[in-house]
Amino acid sequence: MKPAPLFAFLVLLAAAPRSHAEGWNFAPGGNFQYDWYRPRADVYPYVDADDFRRARISATARYGDRWEFKAEYDLEPGQWTDAYAKYSLGGGHSLRIGQFKQPLFLEELTSDKVLTFMEQGLPATFAVARRAGFEYAWVNPDWTLTGTAYGKNVNANGNSDTLGFAARGTWVPWRGDGAFVHLGLAATAEQPDAERARFSSRPETGMRQRALVDTGQLGQSETIARMGVEGAWVDGPWSVQGEYTRVDVSRDGTGDFAGQGWYLNASWFPTGQTRGYKGGVFDGPVFGESGRNAWELALRVSHLDLDDGSVQGGELTDWTAGINWYASKHLRLTANYVVADSERQGVADDPRILQFRAQFTF
Repeated sequence: MKPAPLFAFLVLLAAAPRSHAEGWNFAPGGNFQYDWYRPRADVYPYVDADDFRRARISATARYGDRWEFKAEYDLEPGQWTDAYAKYSLGGGHSLRIGQFKQPLFLEELTSDKVLTFMEQGLPATFAVARRAGFEYAWVNPDWTLTGTAYGKNVNANGNSDTLGFAARGTWVPWRGDGAFVHLGLAATAEQPDAERARFSSRPETGMRQRALVDTGQLGQSETIARMGVEGAWVDGPWSVQGEYTRVDVSRDGTGDFAGQGWYLNASWFPTGQTRGYKGGVFDGPVFGESGRNAWELALRVSHLDLDDGSVQGGELTDWTAGINWYASKHLRLTANYVVADSERQGVADDPRILQFRAQFTF
C-alpha cells in the first residue's frame, strides 16, 4: 500500500466522530472481517490459513438532501473500493459519477457486510463489480431502473480502452404481511481492455487458493455480453433467493465462448428476524427494539459451467451450509462448510472447506 494525501485524509475523517456543520453531515465507517480457513484437500494441496478478508475504512459526507460523497479504502489489498459523488434529482431520480458497483448480480450489489454467506455464489465470476463510470437511477418502493456507462477499475494499472454499458430493473410484484417477492433482470455489454477476457472461481472461499475452474486467457475477445435473472421470496424469518447468469464472449478469428452459472439458497431466522430490503437490494436483518442477538441458518447450492467448445474451463458445483450469529448491529460471527465437486479437463477435485469469520462494522 502506498500512502497518499487523500488516503491520510480518509483515515482522519473515518476516525472522527459523526459531525454536522452548516448543512453538512459527516459519517465514518468501517468493515473488518477476519477469516479462519480449514480445508480438507483432495487433489490440489489446499492449506490452513487465516487472514483479514476485508479491512475497510470509509467516509461519507452529505450536503442537504441532494448531495452524497463517499470514499472507501481497503487496507488489506491496499485498494480503493467506492469513490463517488451522487446527486439526488428528487422523485427517486439520481445521478452518480465515480467508482461504484455496476448493476449486475444481486449478491454483488448486496453489501459484503450483510451477505448471507461468507462469499458470493459461483456465478459471481461473471459480475462486473466496481468500475469507474456514470450512473442514472430511478428508485421507487416497488421497482427500480438503473443504467450505467463504465470503464476500468480505478486500481487497474496502465491505460485502458474498456467501454461498457449496463442496465438493471427490479420489481416487487406482490407484498403481504411481512412478505414480498423480488424479481430482477440485468444485462451488460463491453469492449474489453486489450481484447482479453478470463473467468475462474475458487470453491466459495475468500482465501488466496487455487481456482478449481478457469477458462485461461481468452484472446482476441472483441465484446463481452452478460445477462442475469434474479428472484427472491421473503416471508418473515424465511427467505429463498436465486440467480442465473450467463456470459457470451465474441472472439475474432477463433471460436466464441459462452459460460453460465446459477445458485439457489434458503435461510431462516429461528429468533424471528427478517431480512431488510430497500431499493432492489437486500440489507441486514431487521432487529427490532433489542438491536441484537439474531441467529440465521442457511443452505445454498451453486453451479458454474466454463466448458464450451475448445475452451475447457471446467464445471464446479458447491453445497454450502452456514450459520450466522448477529450479536449486535456491529458484531457478527459466521461459520460456513463448503462441499465442492469439480471437474476440469478430465481431472476431478472435490475439496471440503470449513471456514469461520469474525466481523466488526460501524
